[in-house]
Amino acid sequence: TVAQCNQEKLCKFNLSTQTPSNCPCLNTGDPRAGQTCPAYCVKGYATATCTCDTNATNYTVSQCQQEKLCITNLVNQTVATRFILENCTFQNIDISYSSGQGAYSAVLNGVNQTVVINKSTFRNCSNQLSATGAGAIFISFSNASVVSNEINITNSRFLYNAGYNTGAIFSERVTNKVNLTNNQFIGNSQIAVASGKGRDAQLAWPKYSSVQTADAAKQKVQQLFNGGTSTIRNSIHYLFVVNDKDDVNGFIDLNVTQELCQSKTEMTADCMCDPDSTTYPVAQCQKDKLCITDLSHQTPSNCPCLPTNDPRSGQTCPAYCVKGNVT
Repeated sequence: TVAQCNQEKLCKFNLSTQTPSNCPCLNTGDPRAGQTCPAYCVKGYATATCTCDTNATNYTVSQCQQEKLCITNLVNQTVATRFILENCTFQNIDISYSSGQGAYSAVLNGVNQTVVINKSTFRNCSNQLSATGAGAIFISFSNASVVSNEINITNSRFLYNAGYNTGAIFSERVTNKVNLTNNQFIGNSQIAVASGKGRDAQLAWPKYSSVQTADAAKQKVQQLFNGGTSTIRNSIHYLFVVNDKDDVNGFIDLNVTQELCQSKTEMTADCMCDPDSTTYPVAQCQKDKLCITDLSHQTPSNCPCLPTNDPRSGQTCPAYCVKGNVT
């Protein structure tokens, strides 16, 4: 009818003066929000009566609805727990003579629990006794908690850690929600060399149905470690137990990088000076490296003369003695 047509036009072109009974409140962009219509929810400040804005840029409808449930139906909501390590350093930790499965161990038995390790460093952590642990990190979940829990280990460095089966990361029961991107693995090792595990990580999924082939398993694990680097090949070992019977296992390579320089006596032409080292500063490392990579242009005060094969012999270093013509 003409009356209906006119009313619809008012809802489109003169909405701010219309009542909700004539023009229902909109999920986004309603000029009456906070007046005759409920206000739009603000992230962190949701109320029982606010409306989730379907066009909000940094606050999704699902986030908004969940925040409202914590107000309107709190008794039926589960508790989410996060264990967070950020910008932390674990260094020179030896748990070989005490109980423990890693410098950092987490065994989660609840639901909606998340382990977050970001921008942290594990250096020279050792665990020689525990056959189910690592030098750096051990994480496990109960059977009931695997589905809802998460592992996020990102942007971290694992240097020269040693464990019975793996040096850096060990988990016998991995959740389906896992992110292991952009980590750097350098010089990690396993004490039980014949264990068939990876020196950087050993991960196992005891109940898994999504992976059916060796290629699919390898691709999944490769994606989990996207952006990661290591100084060794075949450093990550994985195991999927599919449908409680079939094992799918193997190794993956990360992008292979240079080993870090440890000291002047262990210097090689191929190692890389560590910008984070507190025991071997970059300036000293670079100076010592020149004694190998560019010895002919170094002074004896920087690089002492060698007893053999020194290209500076007879120049800035004494000449080598010649039989019958010793000076």
